[in-house]
Amino acid sequence: MKSYTDITNKTDSSYNDLKTDKALEFSESVVIITNIKGIITYVNKKFEDITLYKKNEIIGKPVYTLSSQKQNPEFYKDFWDTLKTGNKWSGAFHSRKKNGEYYWCNSNVFPVKENSQLIGFISIETDMTEEKKLIDINNDLRYQLSEQDKIASLGLLTSGLIHEIYTPLSFIKSNADYLNKKIHQFENISIHDINDCKDVIKDINEGISNIEHLVKELKGYVYDMKPNITIEKFNLIDIINNILFITKNEYKYHSNIELHYDDSIKHDIIGSPSKIKQIFTNLIINSSHAIREKYKDENTMGLISITIIKLAEFYMISFKDNGIGISKNTIPNIFNPLFTTKKKGIGTGLGLSIVKEIIEKNYAGKIQCKSKKNVGTEFKFSIKINNK
Repeated sequence: MKSYTDITNKTDSSYNDLKTDKALEFSESVVIITNIKGIITYVNKKFEDITLYKKNEIIGKPVYTLSSQKQNPEFYKDFWDTLKTGNKWSGAFHSRKKNGEYYWCNSNVFPVKENSQLIGFISIETDMTEEKKLIDINNDLRYQLSEQDKIASLGLLTSGLIHEIYTPLSFIKSNADYLNKKIHQFENISIHDINDCKDVIKDINEGISNIEHLVKELKGYVYDMKPNITIEKFNLIDIINNILFITKNEYKYHSNIELHYDDSIKHDIIGSPSKIKQIFTNLIINSSHAIREKYKDENTMGLISITIIKLAEFYMISFKDNGIGISKNTIPNIFNPLFTTKKKGIGTGLGLSIVKEIIEKNYAGKIQCKSKKNVGTEFKFSIKINNK
Protein backbone atom coordinates (compact mmCIF):
# COMPACT_ATOMS: atom_id res chain seq x y z
CA MET A 1 0.00 0.00 0.00
CA LYS A 2 1.40 3.40 -0.97
CA SER A 3 1.52 6.14 1.63
CA TYR A 4 0.16 9.66 1.36
CA THR A 5 3.74 10.98 1.06
CA ASP A 6 4.45 8.55 -1.79
CA ILE A 7 1.49 9.96 -3.69
CA THR A 8 2.21 13.66 -3.15
CA ASN A 9 5.84 13.17 -4.13
CA LYS A 10 4.62 12.28 -7.62
CA THR A 11 3.42 15.81 -8.37
CA ASP A 12 6.72 16.48 -10.11
CA SER A 13 6.11 13.55 -12.49
CA SER A 14 4.88 14.17 -16.01
CA TYR A 15 1.19 14.85 -16.46
CA ASN A 16 0.53 11.65 -18.43
CA ASP A 17 2.61 9.51 -16.07
CA LEU A 18 0.37 10.56 -13.18
CA LYS A 19 -2.72 9.31 -14.98
CA THR A 20 -1.26 5.85 -15.51
CA ASP A 21 0.32 5.45 -12.08
CA LYS A 22 -1.10 2.35 -10.36
CA ALA A 23 -0.32 3.78 -6.92
CA LEU A 24 -2.82 6.57 -7.60
CA GLU A 25 -5.36 4.24 -9.19
CA PHE A 26 -5.57 1.93 -6.18
CA SER A 27 -4.90 4.48 -3.46
CA GLU A 28 -7.25 4.54 -0.47
CA SER A 29 -7.49 8.31 -0.97
CA VAL A 30 -9.63 9.93 -3.64
CA VAL A 31 -7.45 11.26 -6.46
CA ILE A 32 -8.61 13.83 -9.00
CA ILE A 33 -6.43 15.35 -11.73
CA THR A 34 -7.53 18.37 -13.76
CA ASN A 35 -6.01 20.57 -16.41
CA ILE A 36 -5.24 24.21 -15.71
CA LYS A 37 -8.86 25.19 -16.52
CA GLY A 38 -10.26 22.82 -13.90
CA ILE A 39 -11.52 20.19 -16.35
CA ILE A 40 -11.28 16.69 -14.89
CA THR A 41 -8.82 14.49 -16.83
CA TYR A 42 -8.44 11.61 -14.36
CA VAL A 43 -10.10 10.06 -11.31
CA ASN A 44 -9.16 6.88 -9.47
CA LYS A 45 -11.21 3.91 -8.30
CA LYS A 46 -11.73 5.36 -4.80
CA PHE A 47 -13.34 8.41 -6.44
CA GLU A 48 -15.86 6.11 -8.14
CA ASP A 49 -16.60 4.35 -4.85
CA ILE A 50 -17.21 7.60 -2.94
CA THR A 51 -19.00 9.77 -5.54
CA LEU A 52 -20.82 6.97 -7.45
CA TYR A 53 -19.64 8.56 -10.74
CA LYS A 54 -17.98 6.28 -13.27
CA LYS A 55 -14.81 7.53 -14.98
CA ASN A 56 -16.50 7.98 -18.34
CA GLU A 57 -19.28 10.03 -16.72
CA ILE A 58 -17.04 12.60 -15.02
CA ILE A 59 -13.87 12.89 -17.14
CA GLY A 60 -14.17 15.96 -19.36
CA LYS A 61 -16.51 17.69 -16.90
CA PRO A 62 -15.50 20.76 -14.84
CA VAL A 63 -14.50 19.96 -11.27
CA TYR A 64 -17.27 22.35 -10.23
CA THR A 65 -19.68 19.51 -11.14
CA LEU A 66 -18.87 18.01 -7.73
CA SER A 67 -19.61 21.22 -5.82
CA SER A 68 -22.54 21.35 -3.41
CA GLN A 69 -22.72 25.11 -4.03
CA LYS A 70 -23.09 25.50 -0.25
CA GLN A 71 -19.76 27.29 0.25
CA ASN A 72 -19.51 31.01 -0.38
CA PRO A 73 -17.88 32.57 -3.50
CA GLU A 74 -14.93 33.87 -1.45
CA PHE A 75 -14.04 30.27 -0.56
CA TYR A 76 -13.73 29.28 -4.24
CA LYS A 77 -11.91 32.50 -5.13
CA ASP A 78 -9.28 31.80 -2.49
CA PHE A 79 -9.01 28.22 -3.76
CA TRP A 80 -8.29 29.20 -7.38
CA ASP A 81 -6.14 32.23 -6.52
CA THR A 82 -3.88 30.00 -4.41
CA LEU A 83 -3.54 27.30 -7.06
CA LYS A 84 -2.95 29.61 -10.01
CA THR A 85 0.04 31.14 -8.22
CA GLY A 86 1.56 27.65 -8.08
CA ASN A 87 0.97 27.06 -4.38
CA LYS A 88 -0.55 24.11 -2.55
CA TRP A 89 -4.11 24.53 -1.19
CA SER A 90 -5.52 22.64 1.80
CA GLY A 91 -9.06 22.70 3.15
CA ALA A 92 -12.45 21.01 3.36
CA PHE A 93 -14.86 20.73 0.43
CA HIS A 94 -18.59 20.27 0.77
CA SER A 95 -19.31 18.13 -2.28
CA ARG A 96 -22.19 16.33 -3.98
CA LYS A 97 -22.37 12.74 -5.16
CA LYS A 98 -24.01 11.58 -8.38
CA ASN A 99 -27.19 10.66 -6.46
CA GLY A 100 -27.43 14.17 -4.96
CA GLU A 101 -26.18 13.14 -1.52
CA TYR A 102 -23.79 15.59 0.12
CA TYR A 103 -20.44 14.67 1.66
CA TRP A 104 -17.39 16.39 3.15
CA CYS A 105 -13.82 15.72 2.06
CA ASN A 106 -10.51 16.95 3.37
CA SER A 107 -8.47 18.04 0.32
CA ASN A 108 -4.84 18.75 -0.44
CA VAL A 109 -4.47 20.17 -3.94
CA PHE A 110 -1.04 20.42 -5.58
CA PRO A 111 0.08 22.16 -8.77
CA VAL A 112 1.39 19.88 -11.52
CA LYS A 113 4.23 21.29 -13.59
CA GLU A 114 6.15 20.27 -16.70
CA ASN A 115 9.36 22.11 -17.54
CA SER A 116 8.52 24.55 -14.69
CA GLN A 117 5.23 25.43 -16.38
CA LEU A 118 1.93 24.95 -14.57
CA ILE A 119 -0.20 22.51 -16.56
CA GLY A 120 -2.77 21.20 -14.09
CA PHE A 121 -3.63 20.15 -10.56
CA ILE A 122 -3.84 16.95 -8.54
CA SER A 123 -6.17 16.68 -5.55
CA ILE A 124 -5.72 14.07 -2.81
CA GLU A 125 -8.90 13.76 -0.76
CA THR A 126 -10.20 11.79 2.21
CA ASP A 127 -13.87 11.39 3.09
CA MET A 128 -14.54 13.20 6.39
CA THR A 129 -18.35 13.11 6.37
CA GLU A 130 -18.70 11.13 9.58
CA GLU A 131 -16.00 13.18 11.28
CA LYS A 132 -17.82 16.38 10.25
CA LYS A 133 -21.07 15.04 11.69
CA LEU A 134 -19.32 14.47 15.02
CA ILE A 135 -17.85 17.98 14.88
CA ASP A 136 -21.31 19.44 14.20
CA ILE A 137 -22.82 17.42 17.06
CA ASN A 138 -20.06 18.65 19.37
CA ASN A 139 -20.59 22.27 18.28
CA ASP A 140 -24.35 21.93 18.80
CA LEU A 141 -23.77 20.49 22.26
CA ARG A 142 -21.41 23.32 23.17
CA TYR A 143 -23.94 25.86 21.94
CA GLN A 144 -26.71 24.24 24.00
CA LEU A 145 -24.48 24.20 27.09
CA SER A 146 -23.67 27.87 26.56
CA GLU A 147 -27.36 28.74 26.23
CA GLN A 148 -28.14 26.63 29.31
CA ASP A 149 -25.51 28.58 31.23
CA LYS A 150 -27.09 31.89 30.12
CA ILE A 151 -30.53 30.71 31.24
CA ALA A 152 -29.13 29.51 34.57
CA SER A 153 -27.44 32.86 35.15
CA LEU A 154 -30.56 34.81 34.25
CA GLY A 155 -32.67 32.55 36.46
CA LEU A 156 -30.31 33.11 39.38
CA LEU A 157 -30.45 36.87 38.90
CA THR A 158 -34.22 37.03 38.43
CA SER A 159 -35.13 36.76 42.12
CA GLY A 160 -32.73 39.56 42.99
CA LEU A 161 -34.02 41.76 40.17
CA ILE A 162 -37.61 41.17 41.29
CA HIS A 163 -36.58 42.36 44.75
CA GLU A 164 -34.91 45.45 43.27
CA ILE A 165 -38.07 46.33 41.35
CA TYR A 166 -40.48 45.39 44.18
CA THR A 167 -38.83 47.70 46.73
CA PRO A 168 -39.42 51.00 44.86
CA LEU A 169 -42.84 49.78 43.74
CA SER A 170 -43.78 49.19 47.38
CA PHE A 171 -43.02 52.70 48.52
CA ILE A 172 -44.60 54.14 45.35
CA LYS A 173 -47.81 52.31 46.28
CA SER A 174 -47.53 53.41 49.91
CA ASN A 175 -46.95 57.03 48.92
CA ALA A 176 -49.78 56.91 46.40
CA ASP A 177 -52.12 55.69 49.18
CA TYR A 178 -50.94 58.59 51.36
CA LEU A 179 -51.68 61.11 48.60
CA ASN A 180 -55.09 59.56 48.05
CA LYS A 181 -55.96 60.07 51.72
CA LYS A 182 -54.79 63.69 51.62
CA ILE A 183 -56.89 64.38 48.52
CA HIS A 184 -59.96 63.28 50.47
CA GLN A 185 -58.96 65.74 53.21
CA PHE A 186 -58.34 68.51 50.71
CA GLU A 187 -60.71 71.01 52.35
CA ASN A 188 -58.74 70.91 55.61
CA ILE A 189 -55.26 70.57 54.13
CA SER A 190 -52.48 72.61 55.74
CA ILE A 191 -49.20 74.03 54.42
CA HIS A 192 -47.43 71.25 56.27
CA ASP A 193 -49.56 68.66 54.46
CA ILE A 194 -48.79 70.31 51.11
CA ASN A 195 -45.07 70.12 51.80
CA ASP A 196 -45.49 66.48 52.80
CA CYS A 197 -47.26 65.82 49.51
CA LYS A 198 -44.39 67.44 47.58
CA ASP A 199 -41.90 65.20 49.39
CA VAL A 200 -44.03 62.17 48.64
CA ILE A 201 -44.22 63.08 44.93
CA LYS A 202 -40.43 63.51 44.93
CA ASP A 203 -40.05 60.04 46.44
CA ILE A 204 -42.43 58.59 43.86
CA ASN A 205 -40.44 60.15 41.01
CA GLU A 206 -37.21 58.83 42.50
CA GLY A 207 -38.71 55.33 42.73
CA ILE A 208 -39.87 55.52 39.12
CA SER A 209 -36.39 56.67 38.04
CA ASN A 210 -34.83 53.72 39.88
CA ILE A 211 -37.15 51.29 38.10
CA GLU A 212 -36.49 52.96 34.73
CA HIS A 213 -32.73 52.68 35.30
CA LEU A 214 -33.00 49.03 36.32
CA VAL A 215 -35.18 48.17 33.32
CA LYS A 216 -32.77 50.01 30.99
CA GLU A 217 -29.76 48.11 32.36
CA LEU A 218 -31.65 44.82 32.27
CA LYS A 219 -32.73 45.48 28.69
CA GLY A 220 -29.11 46.08 27.71
CA TYR A 221 -28.00 42.91 29.50
CA VAL A 222 -30.67 40.71 27.92
CA TYR A 223 -30.15 42.25 24.46
CA ASP A 224 -26.42 41.47 24.54
CA MET A 225 -27.12 37.92 25.76
CA LYS A 226 -29.18 37.09 22.65
CA PRO A 227 -28.28 33.80 20.92
CA ASN A 228 -26.97 35.29 17.67
CA ILE A 229 -23.34 36.32 18.09
CA THR A 230 -22.79 39.83 16.77
CA ILE A 231 -19.32 41.32 16.35
CA GLU A 232 -19.32 45.01 17.16
CA LYS A 233 -17.34 47.75 18.84
CA PHE A 234 -18.16 48.25 22.52
CA ASN A 235 -16.65 49.64 25.70
CA LEU A 236 -15.34 47.05 28.15
CA ILE A 237 -15.82 49.27 31.22
CA ASP A 238 -19.44 50.02 30.28
CA ILE A 239 -20.12 46.30 29.91
CA ILE A 240 -18.56 45.49 33.30
CA ASN A 241 -20.51 48.29 35.02
CA ASN A 242 -23.71 46.92 33.47
CA ILE A 243 -22.92 43.46 34.85
CA LEU A 244 -22.12 44.90 38.29
CA PHE A 245 -25.47 46.66 38.36
CA ILE A 246 -27.46 43.64 37.16
CA THR A 247 -25.73 41.24 39.59
CA LYS A 248 -25.75 43.70 42.51
CA ASN A 249 -28.32 41.78 44.50
CA GLU A 250 -26.04 38.72 44.35
CA TYR A 251 -23.15 40.41 46.18
CA LYS A 252 -24.25 43.65 47.85
CA TYR A 253 -25.08 42.10 51.24
CA HIS A 254 -21.72 40.38 51.75
CA SER A 255 -19.20 41.76 49.21
CA ASN A 256 -17.70 45.02 48.10
CA ILE A 257 -16.44 45.31 44.53
CA GLU A 258 -13.49 47.40 43.36
CA LEU A 259 -12.88 48.07 39.66
CA HIS A 260 -9.39 49.34 38.79
CA TYR A 261 -8.40 50.60 35.35
CA ASP A 262 -6.60 53.46 33.63
CA ASP A 263 -9.36 55.97 32.85
CA SER A 264 -7.15 57.63 30.21
CA ILE A 265 -7.70 54.54 28.02
CA LYS A 266 -11.00 54.12 26.15
CA HIS A 267 -11.05 50.32 26.68
CA ASP A 268 -12.89 49.72 23.40
CA ILE A 269 -13.13 46.16 22.07
CA ILE A 270 -14.26 44.68 18.77
CA GLY A 271 -15.98 41.41 19.55
CA SER A 272 -19.14 39.94 21.05
CA PRO A 273 -20.51 41.84 24.09
CA SER A 274 -22.69 38.82 24.86
CA LYS A 275 -19.62 36.65 25.40
CA ILE A 276 -17.91 39.24 27.63
CA LYS A 277 -21.06 39.44 29.76
CA GLN A 278 -21.08 35.67 30.16
CA ILE A 279 -17.49 35.77 31.42
CA PHE A 280 -18.05 38.42 34.07
CA THR A 281 -21.51 37.22 35.13
CA ASN A 282 -20.11 33.76 35.88
CA LEU A 283 -17.04 35.05 37.70
CA ILE A 284 -19.05 37.50 39.85
CA ILE A 285 -21.61 34.86 40.81
CA ASN A 286 -18.87 32.36 41.66
CA SER A 287 -16.94 34.87 43.80
CA SER A 288 -20.13 35.98 45.50
CA HIS A 289 -20.94 32.39 46.48
CA ALA A 290 -17.36 31.79 47.68
CA ILE A 291 -17.41 34.88 49.91
CA ARG A 292 -20.88 34.09 51.24
CA GLU A 293 -19.74 30.59 52.18
CA LYS A 294 -16.63 31.86 53.96
CA TYR A 295 -18.33 34.60 55.98
CA LYS A 296 -21.77 33.00 56.42
CA ASP A 297 -21.59 33.16 60.24
CA GLU A 298 -19.82 36.51 60.44
CA ASN A 299 -20.87 40.09 59.95
CA THR A 300 -17.99 40.66 57.54
CA MET A 301 -17.95 42.08 54.02
CA GLY A 302 -15.75 40.26 51.51
CA LEU A 303 -13.94 41.89 48.60
CA ILE A 304 -14.00 41.28 44.85
CA SER A 305 -11.31 43.16 42.97
CA ILE A 306 -11.20 43.55 39.17
CA THR A 307 -8.07 45.07 37.62
CA ILE A 308 -7.64 45.79 33.90
CA ILE A 309 -4.33 46.57 32.22
CA LYS A 310 -3.77 47.14 28.49
CA LEU A 311 -0.78 45.24 27.09
CA ALA A 312 -0.12 45.48 23.33
CA GLU A 313 -3.13 43.89 21.55
CA PHE A 314 -4.69 42.49 24.71
CA TYR A 315 -6.37 43.50 27.94
CA MET A 316 -4.91 41.62 30.89
CA ILE A 317 -7.54 41.13 33.59
CA SER A 318 -7.18 40.06 37.21
CA PHE A 319 -10.38 38.91 38.91
CA LYS A 320 -9.72 38.32 42.60
CA ASP A 321 -11.80 37.54 45.69
CA ASN A 322 -11.09 36.71 49.34
CA GLY A 323 -13.68 33.94 49.54
CA ILE A 324 -13.46 30.32 50.66
CA GLY A 325 -10.87 29.44 48.01
CA ILE A 326 -10.26 26.24 46.04
CA SER A 327 -8.14 23.32 47.18
CA LYS A 328 -4.92 22.53 45.31
CA ASN A 329 -6.24 19.14 44.19
CA THR A 330 -9.45 20.67 42.80
CA ILE A 331 -7.93 23.44 40.66
CA PRO A 332 -6.99 21.15 37.69
CA ASN A 333 -10.68 20.19 37.32
CA ILE A 334 -12.44 23.54 37.61
CA PHE A 335 -12.58 24.17 33.83
CA ASN A 336 -14.05 20.73 33.10
CA PRO A 337 -17.71 20.79 31.93
CA LEU A 338 -20.24 19.82 34.63
CA PHE A 339 -17.59 19.88 37.37
CA THR A 340 -18.70 21.79 40.47
CA THR A 341 -17.75 22.08 44.12
CA LYS A 342 -21.06 23.69 45.04
CA LYS A 343 -23.92 22.00 46.84
CA LYS A 344 -26.57 20.24 44.80
CA GLY A 345 -28.99 22.71 43.24
CA ILE A 346 -26.49 25.58 43.28
CA GLY A 347 -24.89 26.18 39.90
CA THR A 348 -24.72 24.01 36.79
CA GLY A 349 -21.03 23.14 36.67
CA LEU A 350 -20.89 24.78 33.24
CA GLY A 351 -19.81 28.32 34.11
CA LEU A 352 -16.02 28.10 34.23
CA SER A 353 -15.75 25.69 31.29
CA ILE A 354 -17.73 28.18 29.19
CA VAL A 355 -15.66 31.11 30.51
CA LYS A 356 -12.48 29.31 29.39
CA GLU A 357 -13.90 28.45 25.98
CA ILE A 358 -15.07 32.03 25.35
CA ILE A 359 -11.70 33.50 26.35
CA GLU A 360 -9.74 31.08 24.17
CA LYS A 361 -12.11 30.71 21.20
CA ASN A 362 -13.79 34.11 20.92
CA TYR A 363 -11.08 36.36 22.33
CA ALA A 364 -7.82 34.50 21.49
CA GLY A 365 -6.79 34.66 25.14
CA LYS A 366 -5.68 32.44 28.00
CA ILE A 367 -6.95 31.97 31.55
CA GLN A 368 -5.30 30.61 34.68
CA CYS A 369 -6.39 30.22 38.28
CA LYS A 370 -4.51 30.60 41.54
CA SER A 371 -6.24 29.84 44.80
CA LYS A 372 -5.61 28.99 48.43
CA LYS A 373 -8.16 27.41 50.70
CA ASN A 374 -9.75 29.94 53.13
CA VAL A 375 -7.68 32.76 51.60
CA GLY A 376 -9.23 33.43 48.19
CA THR A 377 -9.06 32.92 44.43
CA GLU A 378 -7.62 34.87 41.54
CA PHE A 379 -8.35 34.36 37.86
CA LYS A 380 -5.95 36.00 35.44
CA PHE A 381 -6.95 36.10 31.80
CA SER A 382 -6.29 37.95 28.56
CA ILE A 383 -8.75 39.04 25.90
CA LYS A 384 -7.76 40.27 22.47
CA ILE A 385 -8.86 43.82 21.68
CA ASN A 386 -9.66 43.38 17.98
CA ASN A 387 -11.62 40.17 17.20
CA LYS A 388 -12.87 40.82 13.67
